[in-house]
Amino acid sequence: MTKNIADWFKYEVYYWRSGAAVVWSSILVYPSVAIYQFFAAFSLSPFKWLSGYIWSLLSLQTWFSAFLLALTILSTSLWNIKYASVRPKIFTQRWQFYYTSPADIPFKVTYYIAGGFSVWCLLNTFPGEYASLKYQVEGKWYLNERYLFMMLHGVFVAIMYCRKFYLDGGNYLKFPVTQEAKFLKVKAALFRLVWQSILTMYRNMKYYYLIYYIFAGGLCEWFSSSLNCSRSPIPVNSVYGMLDLSLLWQTLLSGVTVNFLWSLSSFIFKVYNTEPYEFPIESSFKDGSFRTLANAMDCSSDPLVKHLVFQDFCRLSKYLPDRRKVVFSLSQPGGHPHNWKTLSSQCLLSIESLSQAVSVFNTQLIISGSEHHGRRERFNRAFIKSVSANETRNTTETPLSYSSWTDYSNILSPTSSFVGNQSNTLTYRGGGPVTNGMNVSIITAPPPTVTFSERFKSYIRSRPLMMYFCGDIPDSKSCQLFSDSPQHMWAVEGISNLVSASFTEDSCGVVQQSLPDIIDTLLTLNEAIDKHFKVSTGISRHSNSGDGSLRFALRSAVKSSLYKIIDTFKEHITNNAIQVSMEQLRKLKMFLEYKE
Repeated sequence: MTKNIADWFKYEVYYWRSGAAVVWSSILVYPSVAIYQFFAAFSLSPFKWLSGYIWSLLSLQTWFSAFLLALTILSTSLWNIKYASVRPKIFTQRWQFYYTSPADIPFKVTYYIAGGFSVWCLLNTFPGEYASLKYQVEGKWYLNERYLFMMLHGVFVAIMYCRKFYLDGGNYLKFPVTQEAKFLKVKAALFRLVWQSILTMYRNMKYYYLIYYIFAGGLCEWFSSSLNCSRSPIPVNSVYGMLDLSLLWQTLLSGVTVNFLWSLSSFIFKVYNTEPYEFPIESSFKDGSFRTLANAMDCSSDPLVKHLVFQDFCRLSKYLPDRRKVVFSLSQPGGHPHNWKTLSSQCLLSIESLSQAVSVFNTQLIISGSEHHGRRERFNRAFIKSVSANETRNTTETPLSYSSWTDYSNILSPTSSFVGNQSNTLTYRGGGPVTNGMNVSIITAPPPTVTFSERFKSYIRSRPLMMYFCGDIPDSKSCQLFSDSPQHMWAVEGISNLVSASFTEDSCGVVQQSLPDIIDTLLTLNEAIDKHFKVSTGISRHSNSGDGSLRFALRSAVKSSLYKIIDTFKEHITNNAIQVSMEQLRKLKMFLEYKE
């Protein structure tokens, strides 16, 4: 039996939850196919419509095609298990929007194949016009371009879905604010997923029609020669073929169905794996001690475990008084608050690690801002002195040549020793120093060694278009810093809820002993976050590189947690019944006066 919380969670919880999500996604394929057939069999004659629908619904070929489609959805759903992440995907540079990692190629190829195969399964439920890739008329074989058009559209749907999955972070497990039953979540999301699939197909259909109209000629010729048949008398990539409303309707329906099934499987997977999991506070058996709440908080190898354990800790502090009673209890024999000490120390450790990371990031921002400002000032001073020296040297009043400006660019470079020199110095490029009534010193420092990487970076910076794609996206590093904010929010809210509840539930007074440390830790984090919002520029809730709202949610959670503690112990803090330092009291003043 494994003693590692990460391995135990993977095999005992994560795989079982993911397996249940995959099974339900496959089961829901059958009603989805039935609904697809109802709309695909549309006819102006109601009797013909309903009779054709019922006949196709009860046919063995429909059930077999739905079974194959369910297997296809199962194969694509397996990638959700591999790529799931509790951290949002954050792009730091613009070229990453268009980059495909070699590790993502199997994922995309699987979806491309599944897209075409899924449309083939849907077309097999109507074995008439779309039965084969070629058909025979009066003894002559023709290429079924309508069939080819829809099959290629399935691949196109897969390409656009993978693109959206990559840009929108489709693998991101975002934990909901309010918890409700899985069935209610899926039921509430069905209409939204259908509507989003319809809008997606509506936006993408025009691009697919345009691409097919331009490139389908050569592709159809290749298929015709390979299958030893002629092209259709009415090509789809003609004006008349593009105006075929029946083909448009069938293509739209198949694309919406495939996109909906993929979106639904991803949503069900997220619902299952963001469901709260209850960790035991203490274990009566030695073999199960590694699964306790405090030990799970110390898990650093699996971020999902850490998010779920802090989510459970926050739920415990808010809604479960029986479990809170266990946290406040004393060990027997000995009478020590082991549960409270281990849980509070792990929470404070998580909060302190974030405070240190934010403080270091703030310091780096301040230093980089000062260096940029100082470099700009040195550049301006050096440029003015260089122009003055040039005017003194050019007594014949000749215009500046191109080589002179080249010299100035070399002088004003950041590596030049001229930039940091405060004396009025000048070195003449063609010979010795110019002594035109000035104090001149010859620069004898050896030229700095420039590596290939530095020359390449300098070349990139000199090209505006390359700099646009290779430069850092504003606000991206800030989003990266707060990518684990849900975990820290639950830690902050959980510790503050327990502190507030201890006022009436902690009969032994185990919490009050550590209350000054808790207040100091929360004040430090609040000060670091406030400073980050001041020194950072361009912070927005809707960031282009990640989930920008996490920082604002964390900031609000820290302030509300401090207010919750202050409201509970305000009288004790003001009367010095709780020992806080003068520095902490100064920081608490705004909260005590409700002005923060």
